[in-house]
Amino acid sequence: MGALPPELYVEEERCPVCGRSFAATKVRLSRLEVLGRDTDLCVHYRGFNPYLYSVLVCPHCGYAALESQFHELTEAERRALEDLLRGRRPALDFGGERSWETGLAAYKLAIFQAERRGARPSVLAGLCLRAAWLLRSVGDARERDFLEAALNHYLRAHEREAFPVGRLSQRTVEYLIGELNLRLGRPEEAAHWFNRVASSRAEEDKNIVAMAREGWQRAREALRARPR
Repeated sequence: MGALPPELYVEEERCPVCGRSFAATKVRLSRLEVLGRDTDLCVHYRGFNPYLYSVLVCPHCGYAALESQFHELTEAERRALEDLLRGRRPALDFGGERSWETGLAAYKLAIFQAERRGARPSVLAGLCLRAAWLLRSVGDARERDFLEAALNHYLRAHEREAFPVGRLSQRTVEYLIGELNLRLGRPEEAAHWFNRVASSRAEEDKNIVAMAREGWQRAREALRARPR
């Protein structure tokens, strides 16, 4: 592994599946300068894309997951991964600096494993949404496929999971469902979900409520712009 840019550092992690230690490349958030945020909560930074490194991959057994969820495995999930990964090693080197192709491969690996181990829909939604953000940064049309997958998983999470899911409140998930519908060309559905959030009086979600009100206006504009 060569010298890393100042935005990156290496920290030892222990894999919860195989139990072996490895050097994980992580992002120094304090080094990043925020340029702006998209309406689906994707944050843009000057000269660096931290989403390339959101997924940790064990080089020994190939276990992959978001860094924030890397150690959050149930015993049943761990056993399922042991069976799935037995005798395998990752085909790519995910250490050090990553290209966007390597970053996307890490997401695909994590998504595949999350599906096979029966992870919660919210886990899959977060992976798919971040993969879409990564593809957006390079103008890849496959972004839409991952937005569609994220939407479907957030809908299932809304139906099946107790809130909060991860770090997201119910209103934030509902807002994202509205926003993803709008980005996928479904303004009627988007307006419905935005309205649910906009009518909320939850004080802790006031920023999301304000964003939902703006989203509702964007959805109405999209509906008016449709040819009659």
